[in-house]
Amino acid sequence: MATLDLYAVWFVGTEQTLYHADQVTYWSYSQQLARLLVADPVGAVGAIMRSIANNDLNLLPAVPVACVMALFGSSRLVYLISVITIYGSATIAMLVVALRRFGLAAPSLITALVFLFVPVVWRPVFVGYLGLGGVALALAVLALGLSDPGTPKETRSMALAGLLLATLVLFRRWWAIWCVAFCALVVLAVVWDLLRERPLSQKKLNEVLKGPLVLGATACATLVVFAAPIIVQRATTDYADRFAAYSLEGWGQRVSALIAHVGVLGALLVATSVVVLLADRRFRRSAAELVLLVVLTYSLMISIQDHSPQHWYLYDPSILLLVGLALGRSIEKFPFRRHPTVWVPVMAVGIVMTAAVFVPGFLESADPWLLPSDRVRPQMRNDLAEVDRLLTYLDHRYQNGSGA
Repeated sequence: MATLDLYAVWFVGTEQTLYHADQVTYWSYSQQLARLLVADPVGAVGAIMRSIANNDLNLLPAVPVACVMALFGSSRLVYLISVITIYGSATIAMLVVALRRFGLAAPSLITALVFLFVPVVWRPVFVGYLGLGGVALALAVLALGLSDPGTPKETRSMALAGLLLATLVLFRRWWAIWCVAFCALVVLAVVWDLLRERPLSQKKLNEVLKGPLVLGATACATLVVFAAPIIVQRATTDYADRFAAYSLEGWGQRVSALIAHVGVLGALLVATSVVVLLADRRFRRSAAELVLLVVLTYSLMISIQDHSPQHWYLYDPSILLLVGLALGRSIEKFPFRRHPTVWVPVMAVGIVMTAAVFVPGFLESADPWLLPSDRVRPQMRNDLAEVDRLLTYLDHRYQNGSGA
C-alpha cells in the first residue's frame, strides 16, 4: 500500500484537470461529513443513518474516509490516499481470507501475485471512485457463502454473509446488481444440490436449505431495519428506463470495452485460470460458480446500462478469486523452490501488465489490444486558467445581483 500511496502523491501533484459527477461526488460527501464529525459527532451519526435510509447516494461509503479527512484535511490527496489505504487494504485482506477459505494454504504470497496480474483494479480509485470498498465486501460474502461448496454452512457464517450482503446493497446502488446475481447463484446452487441428493431425506433438505434461508432472512431484515424507504424506492424504479441514455453501445463496442479494460493478456489469464480450476476436482464447482456469477452480473448490468469505470468492480471479486485459486493450484503442483525457472516468464508478464497500467510511456506504442488500454494516467487540461476566470466572473455577477 505504501507504494500506491507514494504513486498517489505523484499522481495528484501532476494532474491538472476538473472532475465531474461520480468522480467528485464522494470527495465532496467526505469533506462535508468530515466537517460535521468535527463540529457535531452525534449529528453526524444521525445524518449518516438518515442518508442510508432515504438517499440513493448515501454517506455510508464516505464514513471511514471522512474520519481520516477530519484529522488530516480534505484535500484530494488525503481523499485518494484514504481510499487506497482503507478500502485497498480491506480488499487485500479479504482476498487473503477468501483464498484461505476456498482451500489455499499460503494465500498471502498468492494475493501479492494476483494484484500484479490484475492491476486495473486500482484505476477507478485514481479517477475519484471509492467503489473498491464493495470489492472487499463482496469477497467477504463469497468467502462466507460460497467457500467449501456442496457442504452445509454454519448458521453464524451465513448470517454474517447476509449482513454483509445487505451492507453491499447499500454501499453503492450499482452493487445491488452483483447482489441480485449472487442471490440467483445461491438459488441455482440449492437446486443443483437438491437434484444431486435424490431421493431426498428431510434431514438433507434441512441441511441444504438452512444456510441460504439464514443468509436471505438476515439480508432482508437488515435492509428493512436500516433502509426500508430507499429499498422500496429502488424496487419500484425502472432503472433501465432511467439510464437508457447510458445504454447506447452495441455488442462490438461492449467487446472492445472489455478488451480495453483487461487486454488480451488479461483475458487469456482469466480464461487459463478457469481451465486450470475446472480440470481440478477440488476447485471445479467453485470455478463454475464464480464464472456463472460473472455471466449473471454482466447480463443484469447491460440490461440496465453500459459500464462506467467503477462498474468494472462488479466482476473483480470473481476475477481475483479465479486468478488467485489458479495461481495457488499451480504453485502447489509446481513448487517454486524446485522449478524457479517456470515462474520467471510468468512473473515477467505480471510486471509488464502492472507497468503498462501505471507507468506513463511504458509500451504506449504496443498493440492496444494486448495490454489494458484503460490505464492510470494523470489527466491534463490546458484551459484551467480560463475556467477559473469564467467561474470568478460568474461569482462576481451573482454577488452583484446580476444573476448566475
